[in-house]
Amino acid sequence: MSEILVSTHDLPRAGALRTAFREAGFGVELVTPDEDFERYDEALLLVVTGGLGPGVEGPEGTFEVEGDTVHRARATLGIPALAYAPAARGREPAGVMEVFPPSVRADEVALVGGRLAERVRLQAVTGIVGETDAMHEVLERVVQIAPVSSTVLVTGESGTGKELVARGLHALSPRRHKPFIAVNVAALPDTLLESELFGHEKGAFTGAIDARKGLFELADGGTIFLDEIGEMPLATQTKLLRVLEQREFLRVGGERPIHVDVRIVA
Repeated sequence: MSEILVSTHDLPRAGALRTAFREAGFGVELVTPDEDFERYDEALLLVVTGGLGPGVEGPEGTFEVEGDTVHRARATLGIPALAYAPAARGREPAGVMEVFPPSVRADEVALVGGRLAERVRLQAVTGIVGETDAMHEVLERVVQIAPVSSTVLVTGESGTGKELVARGLHALSPRRHKPFIAVNVAALPDTLLESELFGHEKGAFTGAIDARKGLFELADGGTIFLDEIGEMPLATQTKLLRVLEQREFLRVGGERPIHVDVRIVA
């Protein structure tokens, strides 16, 4: 899939941008201003390498920055021709999120464009919406943290989308093809919470007629999201601390430590 589209208004610049984005790990396609964009519906970003000058809004404009052509890509960046730079600076055309100076380096555009593309991908995967500065900051943070395996604490009021953030961290991580399991700690009775999280052995308590895997085992290789973790009983928190430090635990009634490779988001 071509994630990044680069217009060929300025062919040498377009070639340099294609190389820079490919080195950053993106699929890139060069497109002409009059090309049919129907087959690029899944593109995340369009970089316009010209045609952003004074004539762009008139009939002699070389690129439809206000038409469907631009908006088929989820986000658009622009690099005007040198002669048009003064006119473009400070007044981005409709549909263009940012206009770079003509002297910008290809790797700088790839850095900004790559982060923007990942943010767009994250919004598409999770359903997170919002264009405020605060929301952009949250999405940028998710894009930065997702590739690593560190434990993450997401804070916020109930109903603000903490699980969506957790799903975004998983979707953009190397663990995205493994399980994502969300559990609301506050919704489970204290007497069942430990068994649900860590599993139990046969005969561990009345009604335990078979051994059963817990959610940590089921999430092995993937991500587990512990919502409302502040409601967890102290005794269970102690066992959770061992999971955080050693990535191992005992099932209820078990004697053999079980090791898991799981990322914890809470």
